[in-house]
Amino acid sequence: MVLSASVIAAALLQQTSSVAHITALVLVLALIAATMAEPWLGILALFPLVIPIAAPSEAPGIKEAAFAILTTTVLGRSLMGAIARDGITPLAKEFGFPLLIGLALLAVNLFAAVNVGTNLHDWVRGVVPYTFLVMTIPITLELRDDIRRVHWIGIAIGVAITLHCVHVLGYYLLNRMWEYQWYVNIDGVLTRVTEEAAKADPEHVLGPFIDRITMKLPSSTDAFIPLGVSLGFIIAVIAPGRRERWFGMVLVTLALPTILVTYTRSMLLSPLLVICGFCIYLAFFRRAQLKFAALLLAGFSLYAVAVIFFFGLELVWLKRVLMLLDAAKQSIASFGAYFNIGGGASSGTDKQLSGQLMALSSSPGAIDDNVTTRIEEYRIAWSMFLEHPIFGNGLGTRHEISFVRSAGDIIRQSVGYIHNWPLYMLMAGGVLGFVFYAVLLLGPVFLRAGTDCKATFEKVLLHSMPATLAIYGLFFAVARLITFNLLIAATWGILLALGVSIPALANRGKGRSTHPFERGASSVRSD
Repeated sequence: MVLSASVIAAALLQQTSSVAHITALVLVLALIAATMAEPWLGILALFPLVIPIAAPSEAPGIKEAAFAILTTTVLGRSLMGAIARDGITPLAKEFGFPLLIGLALLAVNLFAAVNVGTNLHDWVRGVVPYTFLVMTIPITLELRDDIRRVHWIGIAIGVAITLHCVHVLGYYLLNRMWEYQWYVNIDGVLTRVTEEAAKADPEHVLGPFIDRITMKLPSSTDAFIPLGVSLGFIIAVIAPGRRERWFGMVLVTLALPTILVTYTRSMLLSPLLVICGFCIYLAFFRRAQLKFAALLLAGFSLYAVAVIFFFGLELVWLKRVLMLLDAAKQSIASFGAYFNIGGGASSGTDKQLSGQLMALSSSPGAIDDNVTTRIEEYRIAWSMFLEHPIFGNGLGTRHEISFVRSAGDIIRQSVGYIHNWPLYMLMAGGVLGFVFYAVLLLGPVFLRAGTDCKATFEKVLLHSMPATLAIYGLFFAVARLITFNLLIAATWGILLALGVSIPALANRGKGRSTHPFERGASSVRSD
């Protein structure tokens, strides 16, 4: 019921109707009331409700307010319950030191931001997504009350992935974004014309082009989507139950076409790398399941090809892959330079406009502005890091960079992000901030789960989720989003509840070895 209510509320919050928003608020208030009675229910509701705020807004609105209130209620109610049960000393011993480090780093980062002139509003906006890492605490506490709840964490994340994919695919289908478009140059402005008009005057028409959903729906590049492919595939191969395996297949079936209709190469590459690592693991340790994994991978590959041809995207994906390979070769030879790829027949103004429309284009000879813009971002970030290498320039610090709009003109904007989490953290937090965040993000990839996590299934998932996030974050500015950091908090919460192989925490995991999917398992409360 809680998941259903949160899904409905999230869907309503994505609408523009005032009636929809009021109805969503009523549902959120009901979820808050349920959270006051049982904070665990609020944790489950957070994952679907984070979807409407997957893309950051300049100012908080009703969606952000609803999510913030529910998050605060979950955190406060969970802490109060733990203090009433065990006192404040156990909480202080386990979570006090990491919190002090985090607060100290925020204070240093604020000082650095003020020192270099970063706007305070920008700094606060840059800090907010990382504050959700504190949700590690209530997730850990509530899972320790009943370790079988790990199963429901997975379901909540899966529901959020499903909701996200349905939203993106629905937008793509409703707006028929696979259809080709034609433009004419009128006084330097590209104006869309019909196919009939394009055929009547082909010499003065640019196209055909295909619009990109990433330009219309920023949340279409959220980390939940590639996570659906990597986690779904792993669940489908090694989950202990048939229902879980079917659940994994459904996730891949939804997430894979969602990635393909965005034409986003890095979103496809990230889960594929994780799946390749998973298959290598199977080859060494679980060979009996390697054959099924290979068959499943082949099946989903054919499914991806069918989706591409169904929407007529074969030329788009072929060109983008070839452009990426060419761009990689040239960037190695001349890092930081802008370059042309291919050599289309167009020339003059039409050639320039065609290149500027690369983000929409399916025609040959365009410039890969996605690659060149990112390389310029990396150069800027590295330069700003070298200016303040220890403490950085402050979270939310801005820099100027040029973008090409679909109308064909070039604009220069001041932005507060980098499409690469290591370079962003170096630029914004310096060496100190980078090391701290790298430990948070990559720690679960290398840490060994404790005695509670005897099943390989949970171990692999706890490694693969942060691995997917870390790889995808190398190409997109997703590390600055609430969704990204909430997933990191969930990973750490599960690790700490199951028992992780850190000496200071080793005793916390002893004596609890219940498999989360074992329906007859008994609840165990941590004293």
